[in-house]
Amino acid sequence: MTEMNLRIIIPIFKFKFDGADKEFSHEGEYDGAEYNISLKHHGQVSLAYLNGDEEFKSNYETFMEGLDERTRQDNYYSKQRSLFTLPIAEYFLIIKVKQEEPQGYEDIKTSPQIKPIKNCILEALHLHCSNGLYYEKTYHYRFPVEYYENKSSITNPAPFHVRYVMQENDSILKQEEFENCRKTFSSLLKNIYIKSPLKNITYLGYSYHRTSFNLVEVPHKFLIFMVIFELLFKKEKKGNSSQAAIRISKLISKVKSDQKKIQKEFFDNAPDCFCTIRNQIAHGDPNLNTNIVELKYPLLYKYVTEAVIKIVGIPSGKINHTKDYYDEIHRYITSYFNRLPSR
Repeated sequence: MTEMNLRIIIPIFKFKFDGADKEFSHEGEYDGAEYNISLKHHGQVSLAYLNGDEEFKSNYETFMEGLDERTRQDNYYSKQRSLFTLPIAEYFLIIKVKQEEPQGYEDIKTSPQIKPIKNCILEALHLHCSNGLYYEKTYHYRFPVEYYENKSSITNPAPFHVRYVMQENDSILKQEEFENCRKTFSSLLKNIYIKSPLKNITYLGYSYHRTSFNLVEVPHKFLIFMVIFELLFKKEKKGNSSQAAIRISKLISKVKSDQKKIQKEFFDNAPDCFCTIRNQIAHGDPNLNTNIVELKYPLLYKYVTEAVIKIVGIPSGKINHTKDYYDEIHRYITSYFNRLPSR
């Protein structure tokens, strides 16, 4: 069997770590393929190439090691700009995969293994970064480039437009989240082809989460996150928001004493609880206080994102996939919460 050496390069925009010289990396094996993942700062390598800036030449040469001159000129940097030419990426996610060549993949720059690896690491990073993950395209290479440069390739569009990036704060991946991100990635990769209500609902929740980054207005983002909350925790029954609030509050509590406070943020008699704000937004209430929405949105984002990560990470065997999702998630959350310390 012939060995395949594949590489995916993804420019990441408006991103940084919580300290200089940090690098996120992860390696492992999936379905017979060895993978190596890195996300780090490479400098303004694209500007160096486009503008002939000698200052960044070493960054550029290191980054593009192994790619021939024709590929550099025609197949990557000429396209590595966002829709409105700014910003230019300085951080890059690089996924390297080494494996035996699957039958029928002799002339293409991909494999059945590299796509799920790519999708799962993008999902995990998006959930663990403070403000999602912005990227524009993915670039696929297979080595030796001289032979495969004219073969089939795939360039995928981003899940949301980079043009909105300028309106957002930099997204931060904290070092304390590195290991949690790796665990989320492993859970996603392990379950990627499992067919179950849990898998379908959590993937839909993640898709809504990602879609919210296409929206400009905070009330619209707020509404989408309430849709995720209801999707994950609310059974189809009128007046069930209070039970959904109990479920999410128990799941994301660190200790039992956290639960009541979180529950009241979602469902309470107060005019600024999440469910009240959601109803005002959804029904076009002219009395909606947009300042309160702006104030409350970051907390809603934090709670719902934590919940998505928790559900993605539910260990295998803890949920019966043949039974009702909401009954099973209620049973799991009750058991989980009962094991928490009181304070």
